[in-house]
Amino acid sequence: MSRNSETRGNDSGRSEQQIQHREEKIRQYLEAARREVSELGVKGPAMEILRPIKCLIFDVDGTLTDGHLNYTDRGEEFKSFWVNDGLAMKIASRMGFQIALVTGRVTDIVQRRAEDIGATIVRQGIWDKGVEVESITADLGLDRSEILFMGDDIIDIPGMMKAGVGVAVANAAREVLAVADIITRASGGAGAAREIIELVFQAQGSSLFDAFIELK
Repeated sequence: MSRNSETRGNDSGRSEQQIQHREEKIRQYLEAARREVSELGVKGPAMEILRPIKCLIFDVDGTLTDGHLNYTDRGEEFKSFWVNDGLAMKIASRMGFQIALVTGRVTDIVQRRAEDIGATIVRQGIWDKGVEVESITADLGLDRSEILFMGDDIIDIPGMMKAGVGVAVANAAREVLAVADIITRASGGAGAAREIIELVFQAQGSSLFDAFIELK
């Protein structure tokens, strides 16, 4: 039995002292998580522009994945996604944020991933992401300042420029880094989406952990 499975049972067989000890450990974890987020290095004006955000738009390849294109012997494509990114996106979706995926390529995998994470808007085969961001903004009846776009390559720059907040992953193309309002510490497909969602929650006076507890 794994360590995690040992700690997830109900409290019926636990003493009051054991329950209090577990609750104290949870509180300690929460405080540590909050400190970690507060140390991400995004403060002042950068946090101010995250306060209005209601919709998070993500590129896929190189942003939610590491950018590698993998094929089987039969020519079938497969992608690898960071599980922590997915959990953060699912929590954000359940807390009322609009999650959108906008990608230049077309694969069934993207639709499947969207369903897994609660992304209600999926636009594939998109060359001009700036036009698409404008379309999504209008469809949702939102202001530009309420839109965040995250990408990694030059095809994402128009989308970033049309959003209120443009975010680049750490290993983005230099042109993308140059126009970004925020650059994550994490690389694409390795926690960058999780990082920016944490920052959005922090800017709006909450945290992913708080949201997770609330959803329980």
